[in-house]
Amino acid sequence: MKTKNGITNFDTGIKYLDHIIMNFCEYTSLEVKINQVPKNKTSRSIISYTTELLSKAMSLSITNTSIVGFGYASIPSDESLAKVSLDLKNSQYCKVELGMKGCQIDDLQKEDLEYFFHLLSKNLKACLHITVEYGIYDKHKVDAVVKALAMAWRQATNRYEKK
Repeated sequence: MKTKNGITNFDTGIKYLDHIIMNFCEYTSLEVKINQVPKNKTSRSIISYTTELLSKAMSLSITNTSIVGFGYASIPSDESLAKVSLDLKNSQYCKVELGMKGCQIDDLQKEDLEYFFHLLSKNLKACLHITVEYGIYDKHKVDAVVKALAMAWRQATNRYEKK
């Protein structure tokens, strides 16, 4: 798959997970290459593998220690509004409130979606708070979350000059 900003290669076998990663990479200009996703595995093992590779790509993009280290975004997607707070200063914690009404979106179960965000937080050793304030459609709620996470990531990884 290709984003507007760069090349992102992956096919996890879970289409909605691919959609989430593609959008995140597009909004952050992050390049991710996932070459061999384990075949015939559970969705949890695929998510674990995928978040590990995504976290590595994210960590490589912040090798400079002069980053802000935290970010926040409140982003809409159609009728939904999501808020994400992110702290990259080695304080692992994750709270996810998606407010989903259904038990899955396309081919991704709600608990696997939450698992994705928890593992991402764990692998990054980051503090991550995700809250969907309101919305009608579950896809729009998650799209808002992904956009807000991307913007919080961009804020947190902004570089600043030490005085």
